[in-house]
Amino acid sequence: MSALKKNKKFVAVLGFTHLTPLQITEKAELIVTKMSGNANFPTPAPALASITAVINTAKQAIATASTKNKGTAAPMHEAIQALEAEMRPLVGYVESIANANQANGTSIIQSSGMDVKKPASRKPKTFSVKAENSPGSVLLNTKAVPRSSYNYQVTIDPTLVTGWTTIAISNTAKYLRTGLISGTRYFFRVAIVTKNVQGDWSPVLNVVAP
Repeated sequence: MSALKKNKKFVAVLGFTHLTPLQITEKAELIVTKMSGNANFPTPAPALASITAVINTAKQAIATASTKNKGTAAPMHEAIQALEAEMRPLVGYVESIANANQANGTSIIQSSGMDVKKPASRKPKTFSVKAENSPGSVLLNTKAVPRSSYNYQVTIDPTLVTGWTTIAISNTAKYLRTGLISGTRYFFRVAIVTKNVQGDWSPVLNVVAP
């Protein structure tokens, strides 16, 4: 029996981050315009007319705040918050339609004027070397592998094949090397040992000891 393919989750966002209050109202107006008469969204919820009314209130508050008179900034920010709150259910409405049409989910969201949130990409953990605050201390860190040990080596001249020295065979993926000479550049590498078999050496990283 073949495993069922998991449906992709489409996520819509208003795209208001880092926008000014005026730009937020302009983006909101764009969304209303693009959703009006859009066959993808036959029954917007909340109604677009309701959102337009909140946009107009926000625009009036922005115009008043532009006078720089005392006490006008707070009502403007409150009006923008009210606009964002009014539009959040609309985001859910757009998402529900996009996720009901897996083949066209991205284009459906884009047709609304909203942005498509990209899935977070988590980079795999690799070997890293970091100078610590304590003089002569460097923290080595690599990807943890179950039931394995880690062969850490150091040299001050990576061009010499015989210059590498094992400084630790650790049972943990992190190893704090101390006693280094401050101001000296050191080169490090690590190999993971699993079931007594050592893997390839990592890329060589270097750091100047603090």
